[in-house]
Amino acid sequence: MTSTSQVPAYPRLARQLAAADVDASPAEVHGIAVGLLCAGVADAYARWEAELLADGGEGNVLVDECRRSLRGLHDATAAGLDDADMSLALVLPDDERSLAERADALRDWCAGFLYGLGIAGISTDRGLSAEGREALRDVTELTRLDAEHVADSEGEEGALTEIVEFVRVAVLLIREDLRAYRERH
Repeated sequence: MTSTSQVPAYPRLARQLAAADVDASPAEVHGIAVGLLCAGVADAYARWEAELLADGGEGNVLVDECRRSLRGLHDATAAGLDDADMSLALVLPDDERSLAERADALRDWCAGFLYGLGIAGISTDRGLSAEGREALRDVTELTRLDAEHVADSEGEEGALTEIVEFVRVAVLLIREDLRAYRERH
């Protein structure tokens, strides 16, 4: 993420989301935002916020605090996607958390990403190259990840790191495919 000062730490964001009655993990919430941004939704932030904070919660201090964090997260994510260095980072628990917890969060992130594409009206038959469709299938497959049997080990740690990087690159490929499609149509 390019501007980490705008993005609250994962545990803090989890507390803020819970306090605002958002029934989703920070990973899933971030995945939704990335899906909307990749789809090129005109006002992705407003759509994302309306999806998460359906009640609005105007005047509620806890909801307002969550809304500020969401705005910072959205802006940093948009900047990461637009950065020439492709500095997008997935919002996941840090390495001190168990491998199973981080794998669960990756699964949630992928589900959120697909949800974001879905509410944006993106379908696999429109706008994606063969590589993009394959990347989307792989991200979809990760939503079936069962982290219950993941053991903390160096080999598993390395595998998760590689999968996270794969997802990041897959998302950037999907975004570029969708951008090119929008430019052609």
